[in-house]
Amino acid sequence: KEMHCFNPPFPVYGMDWSNDKEKPFRLAVSSFIRKSENRVAVIDFNEKTSSFSLVAEASHAYPATKIQWSPEKVSEQLLATTSDFLRIWELKEGRLATKAVLSNKKGEIASAPLTSFDWNPKNCQIIGTCSVDTTCTIWDVEAMQMRTQLIAHDKEVFDIAWSNRPEVFATAG
Repeated sequence: KEMHCFNPPFPVYGMDWSNDKEKPFRLAVSSFIRKSENRVAVIDFNEKTSSFSLVAEASHAYPATKIQWSPEKVSEQLLATTSDFLRIWELKEGRLATKAVLSNKKGEIASAPLTSFDWNPKNCQIIGTCSVDTTCTIWDVEAMQMRTQLIAHDKEVFDIAWSNRPEVFATAG
């Protein structure tokens, strides 16, 4: 068995393996810094050199409560994070760029913190988010807009998970 380490210049809070079959050892990581100076990074493992290398990095205002690649590789590599907003990132030509910043409160600059999210495994255009404000929001990533929002609990909603049926999800809170 082998063990390899990557030591980023920040404490790692979240991570997710890429679904890109051409890059089986690509990993997205996010930081946990108690200031508004957090990071999101993409790293690759090179089997020939047995080492990780930084592919791209971007700033993230608050610690990402979750980080996850899209369930299947579309024309671009999409990555999402939640914290104050749902952020959609695009990895293209060695650069991690913000594709969208989506608020679960229409017309408001600030929104309640998002605690988690999940990509729909059967329809990678759909993401569900959950929030401390008791809501779950279903997003259309292609249109970059809210499809629907529902009050899911009497208190905070901490997690959401899609089933293998594209219209069914579960929440915890």
